[in-house]
Amino acid sequence: MTLAPGARLGPYEIVRLVGTGGMGHVYQARDLRLQRDVAIKVLRRENPAQWDFHTRLASEARAAAAVTHPHICTLYDIREEADASFLVMEYLQGETLAARLTRGPLEVTDAVELGAQIAEALAAAHLRNLIHCDLKPSNVMLTDSGAKLLDFGLAKIRAGALLHEAPHALTATDLGITSMLMGTLQYMSPEQIEGRVIDHRVDIFALGAVLHEMITGRPAFAGKSRADIIAVILKGNPPSVRASRAHVPPMLSSLVRTCLAKEPLHRWQSAADLATSLRTMTTARRRSEGTARERASGAMRSLVVLPLNNRTGDPNQQYLADGMTECLISSMSVIGQLKIISRSSAMKYRDTAKPLDQIARELGVDGIVRGSVRRSETGVGVSVALLEPVKTDPVWSEDYDRPLTDLFRVQGEIAETIAAEIYLKLTATERRRFRSHRATSPEINEAYLLGRYYWNRETPEALERSFQYLSVAVQRDPDYAAAHAALADWYLSAGNNGLVLNQESLVKAKSSALRALELDSGLAESYACLGRIAMHECDIQRARAEFETSLRLNPNLVEPVIWSARALSYLALFEEATIRVERAKQLDPVSPRPYLSASAVGYVSRDYARAIEESRRALEFEPRLPVAFYFIGMAQLHMRRVDEAIETLNTAAQVGHRHAAALAGLAVAFARVGRLEDAGTVIEEMKDRATRAEMSPYFFAEVYLALGDAEKAMAYLHRSYQLRIPDMAGIAVDPLFDALRDRPEFKRLVHDLAVTPRQS
Repeated sequence: MTLAPGARLGPYEIVRLVGTGGMGHVYQARDLRLQRDVAIKVLRRENPAQWDFHTRLASEARAAAAVTHPHICTLYDIREEADASFLVMEYLQGETLAARLTRGPLEVTDAVELGAQIAEALAAAHLRNLIHCDLKPSNVMLTDSGAKLLDFGLAKIRAGALLHEAPHALTATDLGITSMLMGTLQYMSPEQIEGRVIDHRVDIFALGAVLHEMITGRPAFAGKSRADIIAVILKGNPPSVRASRAHVPPMLSSLVRTCLAKEPLHRWQSAADLATSLRTMTTARRRSEGTARERASGAMRSLVVLPLNNRTGDPNQQYLADGMTECLISSMSVIGQLKIISRSSAMKYRDTAKPLDQIARELGVDGIVRGSVRRSETGVGVSVALLEPVKTDPVWSEDYDRPLTDLFRVQGEIAETIAAEIYLKLTATERRRFRSHRATSPEINEAYLLGRYYWNRETPEALERSFQYLSVAVQRDPDYAAAHAALADWYLSAGNNGLVLNQESLVKAKSSALRALELDSGLAESYACLGRIAMHECDIQRARAEFETSLRLNPNLVEPVIWSARALSYLALFEEATIRVERAKQLDPVSPRPYLSASAVGYVSRDYARAIEESRRALEFEPRLPVAFYFIGMAQLHMRRVDEAIETLNTAAQVGHRHAAALAGLAVAFARVGRLEDAGTVIEEMKDRATRAEMSPYFFAEVYLALGDAEKAMAYLHRSYQLRIPDMAGIAVDPLFDALRDRPEFKRLVHDLAVTPRQS
């Protein structure tokens, strides 16, 4: 039964019927109390079996009302009047995405922009543990202000964390999805259809299907019947979006395909990460177009925090300026709508004489934050300014005078103020991070800053001093989460530099990282540390999950971007890994690290020319980088340029103080051309290094396979697996082991490592 114009539901007067769907009728109505138009969805109640559903809907809809986002239709009220259950929502003018798609596909740039808006809306909901579960074109309204996601009042709330609480997870049956119509079925994930445990990644699958349809004009999954559609969702794959539109960027095609992965673990792990990638595409387009509107508005969506000047008059106080710089970068980095240049690139501009516009061009940013630190009577004074590269007057500037107890709280104030100055609407989570710093004593804050300062200097002597200061910080304040997180990073560095036995360093790093997360579950750095530990333990799937969590909390943190690219490449997800290394180049543009990562991805994906090119880019930043020479040499070897490879690998060994991987590569190259005496000489050096624990058995496996001794190579691989040598995680894609691919024992080893390559 429909309601006639003029009918009343409580304080709401019906104006007209807007539409009818599977869940009920939608009306435009007038709120007589507030004198505003609203939309009312009156839910069907013909089926008595649905009454319990309507009862549970009330509490879940109230939770949905707590989510506010510019791309989510606001839920005002849920009521029961005259035997009718109904939702009261924001009234929107426009058309649904479903209606728009009847006229054909969208422009690719429009589809990317709308996809980013929807992903941002989902990210806001997922942060509140709310899953939409019914994302489809008819639930997206296109308005003058962009996309608005509808029907969050019918979403499902899930207690606890979204990724790690399987005991509290939902099943598709909990949602009553067996009554869904065919239109909804086309956007349902395999786990929904099969009634398995579900989480927020069902929304990511649905968004992939919506993106596919926006780009191609056709549903990703189609059939003549429900059975046909179910079969193709469970077993089939939709055609690539590039098959319909050849000019679609490969990165976008890969992004959509990853969303539509059958298994949740193989999809994008967070809507926030997905939104960031989509925004990266839209930002690049806007920058290339250079529209007059953006030039006029001076919009800033990418910033660098230049090293704060030490104005204390004491060179020994440099740690204070550097520490404040690092903390400000960390605070700014949690803003998902901004690109923030990493510390490693920003610090290269300390005391630079370069003009601001040149710095902005080199780093690819719209704005620059610069300032100074000084001692004051009450503690520390910080002066900060936000500048446009081509203008002399600052967009904003402020002086702060704070006691040392509030040293880190002021960083959140600065970040929040800058966001307001460039017209960014912060999420509740971002605001909470800015305001979450706890006060501690000046001595403990200074110990923490000194610990970080010496850790960043990376020499063995500096690392020892770093440990002394960080130990003081955690001993005097056991609840200092940031200090525990810094200590976790320290243990990883100490293991890599031989200050602590590697296995001991991993155990202590994990303990410190977990303690940090007990105290502050939002520390992205600690999740990144746990991801690196998982990589060392050859647990690539766990590493990938930890990195995704880290990036959801801080999309600008470059370490998990670079390390997740390695994890993805080990899983043969080369396009996804490439997306990550390109993101790393944006965040850390004047550092060799992203280019080395890109070179590694090129090498294992057999794109040897790219591996050489990327390593040569890395050498532009650091000319004596042994790993760069190693990748160039190994790529040359696989391209059958053996003489060049031997020369390059020799260089890698020399500049790297007999770099272990370079020595192994050199022995492999000698073996390939039959120079067995030279290979034997290198092997003897490797054996001598092995007696001092300076040479992994993994490298001997490479060499003996090149010499044709597959049995000995397998023995060394089994030994490496027993010791959990980190390099083992890459055997599934390492070209050096191609000769073993068909051997059953090698396949078992790859299977045991859980890194079986998948189709990208």
